[in-house]
Amino acid sequence: NVAEIVFRNLSRDSRLLVSDSSAALTLSAGYPDTEAVIFVGDVDEVNTSSDGANVETRVTCSDGGRVIRSAVISVSTSRDSRTSDVIDGVLGIIGLPRGVIQTASGALKQGLTYLGPVKMLLDDLTASADLRWSVQNGVVQVHAPTGTTDSIVVLSADSGMIEIPERVVDDDKQRGVRRRGVRVRSLLQPEISPGRRIRVIHKWVGGDFVAERVLHTGDVIGGEWYTDTEAY
Repeated sequence: NVAEIVFRNLSRDSRLLVSDSSAALTLSAGYPDTEAVIFVGDVDEVNTSSDGANVETRVTCSDGGRVIRSAVISVSTSRDSRTSDVIDGVLGIIGLPRGVIQTASGALKQGLTYLGPVKMLLDDLTASADLRWSVQNGVVQVHAPTGTTDSIVVLSADSGMIEIPERVVDDDKQRGVRRRGVRVRSLLQPEISPGRRIRVIHKWVGGDFVAERVLHTGDVIGGEWYTDTEAY
């Protein structure tokens, strides 16, 4: 996950604070009764510009970025090591907080010897057990293709869905399947993140899906905040 956040007319001290290469950023947004954290991540890049009247500071962040980018690990296991144990060991090495971690089935018959990026190893391990992994707001989660165990988020006209949901098709070449999903816009839904189950209720397009791509956008100066979700 990545975030691009634009600040206008920060004080000098605040600009120095967000420019710190070791800084982490937490962004909360919402309405008076629904404000929640929508992003937690490491600051990757900061650019400041001025048009003469205003100073604009643009901050680019990534969720768990510093750990995932820099983590190169060495793992060696014996034959018939349980996949769940290996995943648990890798998560222990990277040290990020854990959310819901679904237990992986199966074992590594030939064992494993690996030296390289942690992301690539977790991709392979979870895929071998038909699981998905990601970092959401600084927390690692591992879940089935059917989504996390969190409660389902209902999107309808009554809960803030706007415009007409759009049907989408994705050819997953890695798994050799064609997936049918939905792209939907709603007023800000902080609880929706990749892996979260959603239920779309509309007379033309509906059903249960798993969020895969989620984009939160808005401006504190004015206008609405939106959540655009692509789910399968």
